Amino acid sequence: MAQRNYCLTSVNLSWNGFDYEGSVAVCEMLRGNKYLREVDVSHNRINWEGAMLIAKGLKENDTLEILYVRRIQLVLGWMIAFGQANQLGV
Repeated sequence: MAQRNYCLTSVNLSWNGFDYEGSVAVCEMLRGNKYLREVDVSHNRINWEGAMLIAKGLKENDTLEILYVRRIQLVLGWMIAFGQANQLGV
């Protein structure tokens, strides 16, 4: 749905309790959206695999300016996942 967005610039998905399946949706949203500037996925149960998916979506998005990831489990894992995704060209 957010892929067809033409005016929404900020999405707050915090405190939704989503995990891997939610990460798949965020990845797809980021891939196809050229208008979003800010996304908040704080306080969710996003694991390592989910972080890699979101990193993959970010690699295909050149408009997002802010991604909030407060109180995400495995924050250090997120940093490593984004670093690996960048090195692997994901």
